[in-house]
Amino acid sequence: MSSEFNSVQLREKYADFNGKIKEQMPLLLADNRYPMFTRELAEQRVQGRGIGRYVDTGDLVTYNGKGDNQEIRFILTANRQGLTETGRFALGLINPHSDYVNGALNLTKAKDAQGKDVNGAYEAISGSGVIAVKRKDFGILGNRMTQEQVLNHKGWRILLRHPDEVPVEFAEDFEGAKEYIGKVVFSRYDQAMGMFPSDGEKVPTLRAWCVYWLGGDGGSDAVGSCGLDDDDGCSVGYLVFSYP
Repeated sequence: MSSEFNSVQLREKYADFNGKIKEQMPLLLADNRYPMFTRELAEQRVQGRGIGRYVDTGDLVTYNGKGDNQEIRFILTANRQGLTETGRFALGLINPHSDYVNGALNLTKAKDAQGKDVNGAYEAISGSGVIAVKRKDFGILGNRMTQEQVLNHKGWRILLRHPDEVPVEFAEDFEGAKEYIGKVVFSRYDQAMGMFPSDGEKVPTLRAWCVYWLGGDGGSDAVGSCGLDDDDGCSVGYLVFSYP
């Protein structure tokens, strides 16, 4: 469970939870942790950690509908104070009891950690940190981007917590994100940080944003189509309230 994200001083702050996310998420939550969110990963990479690996983040994504008017919702499950109530609810649906379709959590057949049906799960995931965007309003999707395009991309601005895109309790100084984008990513690539959401299914679904590695073909892409039941899942749990 150790992780390369740990420093010498805070050696138990992070722990890796490798394997099927639907099996690992209940363990992560039970260990008083929340899954690392994208902005945290960017900061770690500025410090030289996590460069060569991907992370299935705690930033979730739900899909409802098809085509340009498909509703894509970002679920920011935690902030610097820890898990939000909405975040804990949404993450709690990721467990072995829920139903999965093409690797996504089927929100019409979601269950809680005890295996009880959760009716209306899509509608119940609501409140602060839930940000809905129509597919047509993102801008570039499915392709790598230039640095300028990334800085102005709605999806990446949400994941990196730009104050103009997220509620105040999640907002971060965007200068730190610019350091990651400019000095870390685009020092390696001419085009990078593509956003690749799922096409969606016939029912409302939930997945996690996976941020790819740097070097080779990784490009720090944000991928919203990885399976919660894939064997190669990799979540990183942050230990809550154990360190100042």
